[in-house]
Amino acid sequence: MHQGTRVWTSVALGMLFMSDSARSQMTLPPDPTLVAQNAELRLRPSYQQCIDASMAATPLLLECSSNEFAFQDGRLNDAYKKLRASLNEQQRLKLRDEEREWLAGKKTQCSSGEEPGQGDLIVSATCEVVETAKRANELINRLK
Repeated sequence: MHQGTRVWTSVALGMLFMSDSARSQMTLPPDPTLVAQNAELRLRPSYQQCIDASMAATPLLLECSSNEFAFQDGRLNDAYKKLRASLNEQQRLKLRDEEREWLAGKKTQCSSGEEPGQGDLIVSATCEVVETAKRANELINRLK
């Protein structure tokens, strides 16, 4: 699991087990490590703001992840199309195979298991966001 995924998971799961009154009284300063990781992954600040505002409610955390995943998946698809257009036929086939392999690996890595609990769902959703952002960044960097 990517370190950024572990950080997100630790924060989210830690908040899950806090009382509502404790969470409502929390005003945590931004974690500089988390901010740096988000910037490196090119996650939007609105994602962290959404996570912070969720008060660790699973449906809200999953909605935050869903929204950021959609954004990151759009970045990935755009980069893939641009990169593909710049390649010859043999390179396109190689890229296609590489992408299929990456998708299969992400599916395995980010699986929430057969009978997931709330924490598993959060970890899985976070993993999807992080791994998709990483892949988008990788493809974007190859365009340069």
